[in-house]
Amino acid sequence: MEQPAEAVKPARARFKRIAAVAVLVTVGVLAFGVYRIVDAGRHATRQTLCVHNLKHLFLGLEAFAKEHDGQLPARLSELWPKYLPDLEVLVCPEVQAACLRECGVSHPFPPNPSPEDMDALCSYAYVPGHTLKDAANTVIVYEKRDNHLGKGRSLLCLDGRGAWEPPENWRGGPPNRNLPPGFREPAGATSLSSSRSSVSASPAG
Repeated sequence: MEQPAEAVKPARARFKRIAAVAVLVTVGVLAFGVYRIVDAGRHATRQTLCVHNLKHLFLGLEAFAKEHDGQLPARLSELWPKYLPDLEVLVCPEVQAACLRECGVSHPFPPNPSPEDMDALCSYAYVPGHTLKDAANTVIVYEKRDNHLGKGRSLLCLDGRGAWEPPENWRGGPPNRNLPPGFREPAGATSLSSSRSSVSASPAG
């Protein structure tokens, strides 16, 4: 026995609504998955660029040392602007992205920053007191804090090797066993005092 047309229409309408909701949910799940993949790709790219920042920074350090009998500068601000004209090199790409979102600029430095401004706003801690003749595995620059969602930090060795260290290698401070006497880390940086393990990171980028 056939159902009246009036009874069939509401049933079809309900089915169409359920199908539309299912399609919307599926599209939403797929869109979220694509967003997660794209976002993860962005973070991976910034991680690589962070290591490249330090490799670029080494070129400035090396140029300075060659003009000062092999001695590296007392602070990174001595590199600007002659040896390091681009201040963005001193800012982690993750911090750059946050600056662009919140302030519309790619770095936090004011015009003509003072040495104190540069030390405070730089994303990287610098270990002074070395020469180019010191041990090649000496860590001379490292990220002050984890800007990479808990995945690790970048560092720079005296041989110009930029490297990436996962979180487990930062327990007690950045991997380093060649700190100069009397070294005082900058405010906000991870403590180095209890860490003396040798560098074991693989080059990134």
